[in-house]
Amino acid sequence: LEEFSLSVHASLEPRATAYTIANEGRRLIECDRVSVAIRRGHRCLIEAVSGQDLVDKRSNTVRLLGELATAVVASEEPMWYTGDTSNMAPQVEDAVQAYVDESHSKTVAVIPLRRPEVLAEKEADEDYETPPPVGALIVEQIEDARVAQKMTQRVDVVAQHSSVALANAMEHQSLFLMPVWRAIG
Repeated sequence: LEEFSLSVHASLEPRATAYTIANEGRRLIECDRVSVAIRRGHRCLIEAVSGQDLVDKRSNTVRLLGELATAVVASEEPMWYTGDTSNMAPQVEDAVQAYVDESHSKTVAVIPLRRPEVLAEKEADEDYETPPPVGALIVEQIEDARVAQKMTQRVDVVAQHSSVALANAMEHQSLFLMPVWRAIG
């Protein structure tokens, strides 16, 4: 856990942070695949997939996974799919079914990532309007539809560390003229 925490906070580059979350998070969670989606406007784009050096953003699977992440982030509630979609919102249900039909995953969890300070401020002030999540953590099991308690705990820990690291990287990237400042040194 310490090694994951150190490596995920090592970079302020969103893409590098996303790849670290995906690859190191998969090892920590002990699942088949972890993907990271970053929110750009109202859409979520898949930035990293564990075990992949590059993500082909035009592939059907990646496109459908981005649509699923967008639907879940819009609802701002975590989504766990293990074969039953009866308790899901219609737009999330449609996105899950389309993605599962393409990828054949048995278990899919999509957890919106947001800053922990936002949650504390929301509890302290009832009128506080929460900013939208910065992205989503997507965890998949391809063969096994059972979700162990140990797995959900590990997903929660990875999501907490990932949300802080990704939010910091996104905030750093959005600083005025950051690419120019980086080029100048």
